[in-house]
Amino acid sequence: MEVYNGGGTRVLAENKYDLVVCSEVLEHLEDPEQALKNIKELCNENGFILLSVPKEPIWRICNMARGKYWKDLGNTPGHIQHWTKKKFCRMVVNNDMKIVSVKTPFPWTMVLAKKG
Repeated sequence: MEVYNGGGTRVLAENKYDLVVCSEVLEHLEDPEQALKNIKELCNENGFILLSVPKEPIWRICNMARGKYWKDLGNTPGHIQHWTKKKFCRMVVNNDMKIVSVKTPFPWTMVLAKKG
């Protein structure tokens, strides 16, 4: 997997980071669990991983309330994964991460985790 930082520079796999952020990405991936494995590899042993995804079903309801994506029942184009807060947290834990904190600013789920 090729990984890029916020400035568009390719990140080499041998680098380890204190904080790895994956915001509004996992819902677009066919294999988000593989992505979590790759993210863990980028994080140093004492580092943190910050993840965020849209909270379902509220995300779709909000889209429909503002008149968006009616033919797709409110699903944003490109969103192929959908999680409730509980299911997302379960996936994080099942991928050998320890949850430090969970926040739910409307309409997202945000998880701060560490390697398990």
